[in-house]
Amino acid sequence: MASGVKTVKVDLYQAEIKGILQDLAGRDVTRVTLKVLNRARVTCPVDQGNLRASHQFKLTSGASAITGEVYTLVEYALPLHEGRGALTIYPRTKKALAFRWHGRQFVRKSVTQPARRGRPWLRDALTEVAANEGYRMSTSAAN
Repeated sequence: MASGVKTVKVDLYQAEIKGILQDLAGRDVTRVTLKVLNRARVTCPVDQGNLRASHQFKLTSGASAITGEVYTLVEYALPLHEGRGALTIYPRTKKALAFRWHGRQFVRKSVTQPARRGRPWLRDALTEVAANEGYRMSTSAAN
């Protein structure tokens, strides 16, 4: 026996579909962003713990994209993450620099620090989490 229904009409409401997809994508972006945040805190170089404690995250939702961001506002984070060239320090207000190093007092007109290679813990955390979550990473220049 055949049923009396011969056709089915489905109305697709673009706004509803977009809302559902953004909700699902938003949950996934939030979950992955929190994983990156936690991994960055674990792999962060630690001296006193200020840098590790300073990590934050932000979620941004636009018309066509949901973005998760992990960052820190600590001033020395960028040179530590990306590395820096050699540097010479000169006194600003006095004629010489006075400092104690290894228990001895020193006075110098300038001090030279060697270049330091970067320790990219944020990038490493993102790469590791992305691979574990099945995402493919690509790098591009920041604007």
